[in-house]
Amino acid sequence: GSLGACRAMLEVVLSASSPHALIEATPAWTETWGHAAGSPLAALCGEGTCAHTRGLIEEALRTGQTAAFRMLTYSANGSPILAAVEARPLAARAGAKDCGRASLLFVPESGHLAPV
Repeated sequence: GSLGACRAMLEVVLSASSPHALIEATPAWTETWGHAAGSPLAALCGEGTCAHTRGLIEEALRTGQTAAFRMLTYSANGSPILAAVEARPLAARAGAKDCGRASLLFVPESGHLAPV
Protein backbone atom coordinates (compact mmCIF):
# COMPACT_ATOMS: atom_id res chain seq x y z
CA GLY A 1 0.00 0.00 0.00
CA SER A 2 1.01 3.61 -0.44
CA LEU A 3 2.17 5.84 2.40
CA GLY A 4 -1.01 7.88 2.07
CA ALA A 5 -3.24 4.85 2.64
CA CYS A 6 -4.00 5.72 6.27
CA ARG A 7 -4.77 9.32 5.46
CA ALA A 8 -7.04 8.20 2.65
CA MET A 9 -9.02 5.87 4.90
CA LEU A 10 -12.66 6.78 5.27
CA GLU A 11 -13.09 6.32 8.99
CA VAL A 12 -14.97 7.99 11.82
CA VAL A 13 -14.97 7.50 15.56
CA LEU A 14 -18.38 7.74 17.21
CA SER A 15 -19.63 7.62 20.77
CA ALA A 16 -21.01 4.17 21.58
CA SER A 17 -23.91 5.73 23.46
CA SER A 18 -26.91 7.36 21.79
CA PRO A 19 -27.08 9.66 19.81
CA HIS A 20 -23.69 8.26 18.68
CA ALA A 21 -22.06 11.65 18.16
CA LEU A 22 -19.13 11.94 15.77
CA ILE A 23 -15.94 12.36 17.82
CA GLU A 24 -13.33 12.48 15.08
CA ALA A 25 -12.91 11.60 11.42
CA THR A 26 -10.09 11.14 8.94
CA PRO A 27 -9.54 14.04 6.50
CA ALA A 28 -10.66 11.85 3.58
CA TRP A 29 -13.93 11.00 5.34
CA THR A 30 -14.61 14.64 6.20
CA GLU A 31 -13.88 15.65 2.60
CA THR A 32 -16.35 13.07 1.30
CA TRP A 33 -19.19 13.27 3.83
CA GLY A 34 -18.66 16.74 5.30
CA HIS A 35 -20.30 16.14 8.68
CA ALA A 36 -18.72 18.03 11.59
CA ALA A 37 -17.64 16.67 14.95
CA GLY A 38 -20.63 16.40 17.27
CA SER A 39 -23.00 15.36 14.47
CA PRO A 40 -25.18 12.42 15.50
CA LEU A 41 -25.23 9.15 13.57
CA ALA A 42 -28.73 10.15 12.43
CA ALA A 43 -27.17 12.94 10.32
CA LEU A 44 -25.61 10.24 8.12
CA CYS A 45 -28.98 8.66 7.55
CA GLY A 46 -31.79 9.82 5.33
CA GLU A 47 -34.90 8.90 3.44
CA GLY A 48 -33.21 6.03 1.60
CA THR A 49 -31.42 4.58 4.62
CA CYS A 50 -32.86 1.23 5.68
CA ALA A 51 -34.26 1.65 9.20
CA HIS A 52 -33.45 -1.98 10.03
CA THR A 53 -29.80 -1.53 9.00
CA ARG A 54 -29.56 1.69 10.99
CA GLY A 55 -30.96 -0.14 14.02
CA LEU A 56 -28.37 -2.90 13.62
CA ILE A 57 -25.54 -0.36 13.46
CA GLU A 58 -26.83 1.41 16.58
CA GLU A 59 -27.04 -1.94 18.37
CA ALA A 60 -23.48 -2.85 17.32
CA LEU A 61 -22.22 0.53 18.60
CA ARG A 62 -24.09 0.16 21.91
CA THR A 63 -23.05 -3.43 22.56
CA GLY A 64 -19.45 -3.14 21.35
CA GLN A 65 -19.82 -5.70 18.58
CA THR A 66 -18.03 -5.83 15.24
CA ALA A 67 -20.46 -5.81 12.35
CA ALA A 68 -20.53 -4.97 8.64
CA PHE A 69 -23.38 -3.57 6.60
CA ARG A 70 -24.11 -2.09 3.20
CA MET A 71 -26.18 1.04 3.54
CA LEU A 72 -27.21 4.28 1.90
CA THR A 73 -25.59 7.15 3.79
CA TYR A 74 -25.90 10.88 3.22
CA SER A 75 -23.29 13.61 3.09
CA ALA A 76 -23.81 16.91 4.91
CA ASN A 77 -25.18 18.47 1.72
CA GLY A 78 -27.73 15.67 1.34
CA SER A 79 -26.02 13.67 -1.42
CA PRO A 80 -26.65 9.92 -1.11
CA ILE A 81 -23.53 7.73 -0.89
CA LEU A 82 -23.93 3.95 -1.01
CA ALA A 83 -21.23 2.40 1.14
CA ALA A 84 -20.11 -0.73 2.92
CA VAL A 85 -19.81 0.20 6.60
CA GLU A 86 -17.86 -1.77 9.18
CA ALA A 87 -18.39 -1.03 12.87
CA ARG A 88 -15.87 -2.10 15.48
CA PRO A 89 -15.35 -1.19 19.14
CA LEU A 90 -12.31 0.81 20.22
CA ALA A 91 -10.34 0.26 23.39
CA ALA A 92 -10.74 2.95 26.03
CA ARG A 93 -8.15 5.70 26.02
CA ALA A 94 -6.19 6.13 29.23
CA GLY A 95 -8.08 8.52 31.47
CA ALA A 96 -11.16 8.60 29.26
CA LYS A 97 -14.28 8.94 31.35
CA ASP A 98 -16.44 7.47 28.61
CA CYS A 99 -14.83 4.26 27.38
CA GLY A 100 -17.57 3.68 24.83
CA ARG A 101 -16.16 4.56 21.44
CA ALA A 102 -16.46 2.79 18.14
CA SER A 103 -14.92 3.13 14.73
CA LEU A 104 -16.93 3.06 11.50
CA LEU A 105 -14.93 2.31 8.36
CA PHE A 106 -16.61 3.31 5.09
CA VAL A 107 -15.99 1.84 1.64
CA PRO A 108 -18.08 3.69 -0.96
CA GLU A 109 -19.41 1.66 -3.86
CA SER A 110 -17.62 2.42 -7.12
CA GLY A 111 -19.27 5.13 -9.14
CA HIS A 112 -20.22 7.10 -6.03
CA LEU A 113 -16.87 8.84 -5.70
CA ALA A 114 -14.27 10.17 -8.06
CA PRO A 115 -11.06 8.13 -7.87
CA VAL A 116 -8.49 9.57 -5.48
